[in-house]
Amino acid sequence: MLAEPARTALLQTSLADLPRRLSGFHRPVLGRGESFAGRKRGGDRSRCASPRISSFSRVPHPNPVDWWAFHLAWRISRMEFCDPFGWHTVDKETLENIRSKLAEFEKRTLNEIFVASRKQNHGVPIKGLCSEAQKRLDELRLPDVEQLYCLRLSGTQRVWGFLTQNVLNLIWWDKDHLVCPSEKKYT
Repeated sequence: MLAEPARTALLQTSLADLPRRLSGFHRPVLGRGESFAGRKRGGDRSRCASPRISSFSRVPHPNPVDWWAFHLAWRISRMEFCDPFGWHTVDKETLENIRSKLAEFEKRTLNEIFVASRKQNHGVPIKGLCSEAQKRLDELRLPDVEQLYCLRLSGTQRVWGFLTQNVLNLIWWDKDHLVCPSEKKYT
């Protein structure tokens, strides 16, 4: 095995310079009938040993990543700009309000948003959405999405999307709380 400085020097050479650099590193000449495995004792085995290739096994990581401890981030490539829940209806003032609210969410972890504040912000299984939302999701062809997450911005205003690790892929703007309407208790 090459010493660390020699290995580093080899890795940093260009292909044109490689033969000149390798001339100093050669295997010893073997006598008739000898093999590297059957080399006589006392010889310099370190220079003639074959390089060992380490195998990597698929051992699960002892500490899986806890995405709930990460801060929320956004992806906007899936935003809908058509009815029934599109972002095309948002005016400038409302958009500035949405931006500032989302900026506040960025300062919090997923755990703080979806666990500690689960009454306002939570995941909803696809079956719990209104029929229009379920139909639109079928049209979007998102087969891996089992639930959508909503963030409450004000009384009836919601932002909807799906989570990929700590990234909320924004889909819908729901200004009237229609994607998943709730019935008030005791009314």
